[in-house]
Amino acid sequence: LWGALSAGTIPVYYGASNVKEHLPNFTNAIIDTRDFSTVKALADYLNKVANNRTLYEFHQAWRSKTYDTPSLLPPEFHKKYDFTNVHSNCRLCRWAYAKKYGFGWNHANQTIETTVYPRGGNNGNAEKTNDDNVNINDYIGGASENKIL
Repeated sequence: LWGALSAGTIPVYYGASNVKEHLPNFTNAIIDTRDFSTVKALADYLNKVANNRTLYEFHQAWRSKTYDTPSLLPPEFHKKYDFTNVHSNCRLCRWAYAKKYGFGWNHANQTIETTVYPRGGNNGNAEKTNDDNVNINDYIGGASENKIL
């Protein structure tokens, strides 16, 4: 669906009933087949869209909206889907690593939760310094060059 939208088309969609929850601004970016009572009604509408510039632009209107983000999509969309910028195999591996070593997992953005663990040596008795803490995200996708995943 997103490949078709990014290519500039208006997808004719036949699938999950909650698809509009996953579109930019829940708009008419697609033509949902469930909105038509018959195949003929759908075909008539498709012909109308193909021959009516105003109707065509109605389905493309989501592209012209502006947001405070550097892309054409609303912040809610980024919050919901930016995790897909990381390949599913990588997310699976990170999830397995988190489970194996007892780290938290953020299901919403598919990342190991930021957790700071005290490093050994002071047994919790002495004042902790920044050097006494390990942040797992420094090693699996954070700023460090010593990433293990």
